[in-house]
Amino acid sequence: MKTISVIVPVYNGEKYIDNCLNSILKQTLEDIEVICVNDGSTDSSSEILHRFAKADDRIKVIDKKNQGAGAARNDGIRSSEAKYIAFMDADDLYPGNSVLKTLYETAENNNADICGGYICSNGNLDGDAFRKFSREGFFPVKEEQIDYGFSRFIYKRACLLENNVFFPERSVFEDPVFLVKALHAAGKYYAVNECTYIYTESHHKDLNAGQTLSYLEGLKEMLQFTEANHYDDLYKKNFGRLEKEGQYFAEKNYPEKPKEIFCRLVELNGVIRKDLLDLPEDYVLPALITINNMACKYEKIRNNALFSFLRKVRKTYGKK
Repeated sequence: MKTISVIVPVYNGEKYIDNCLNSILKQTLEDIEVICVNDGSTDSSSEILHRFAKADDRIKVIDKKNQGAGAARNDGIRSSEAKYIAFMDADDLYPGNSVLKTLYETAENNNADICGGYICSNGNLDGDAFRKFSREGFFPVKEEQIDYGFSRFIYKRACLLENNVFFPERSVFEDPVFLVKALHAAGKYYAVNECTYIYTESHHKDLNAGQTLSYLEGLKEMLQFTEANHYDDLYKKNFGRLEKEGQYFAEKNYPEKPKEIFCRLVELNGVIRKDLLDLPEDYVLPALITINNMACKYEKIRNNALFSFLRKVRKTYGKK
C-alpha cells in the first residue's frame, strides 16, 4: 500500500501545473501516488499531465468531462490506493520537501485519522494567524472548530470511506462542507505547528449567478449540519458569511437568476436559528428585503403610463 495519495484536480492549469507537480514529486516521502484529475481542460493541461506521468510512474492521470473540483476530488478518492489522502490545488505548492513525510509519520505515530498544520499565503511562512493552532497535539473537533483550509491536512482513507465522506459536487464552497464532515467523522485531529501548504490565492474570483446559487446551497448545508451536531461556533461563522458575502452576491446576481436566487434565500431564511443567534423573532435576511423592494420598484415602473404606451406601440407594430 502506498503511504499517501495526493489528489490534484486540474482545470485549465497549464500556467502553473508544472510548479505544483514538481513541488509534490520533490517530497522526501517517495512512496506516494499522485492522482491528477483533468476536469475537462480546454488548454494544454492534459498533455502536460501525461508528459509528467510518462516520466514518473507515481503519477496517475484521469481524464474526464468538466464537473467541477468537488467531483474531480471524489474521483481521486475512489481511485486512491494509499493509506492516507492529501489534496493539492493545481496552482498551489508545498512549502518544503519534507511536508508529507512529517504529516505521515506524525499521523502514524499518533494513530491520527486527520493530521495537518497551518496554511501560508503566497510563500509567507508565518502563515495566516487565524489558521494557526494554539498548540501541537490532538484537538477534539468541538474544542477548536474549523471549516477552512482542508488541504493542509492528510486524511486516513478508510475513515473517509467508512463514513461516506465525499465532496458535494458543486462549483464553489464544496471544501468547507467536506472538511467539517471529515472532522466530525474522526472526532479529533492532530495539529502540527508548522506550515504544511502554500495557498497562492491566484484562484480568487468573483461569483456569477450560478456560483452564487452553489455558494448559498453550501451555506444552507453548513448551517443545517452544524446546528444538528451542535457546532455553535461554526454555525455563527457561517451565518456571518451569509450576512456578508452571501447576501452581497445574491443581490449582485439577482437580475440574472431572480427566481432561483430568491427561492434559495427564502430556504436559508427558514433554517436560521434566531434563538442561537440572538435575533428577533421577526428577523428576515436583509437581501430578501432588498430584492422585494427592487421587485416592487420594477413593477411600479413597468406599470406606469409611459411603459403602457410603449407596450401598445410595440403591439401595433408587431414587435415582441
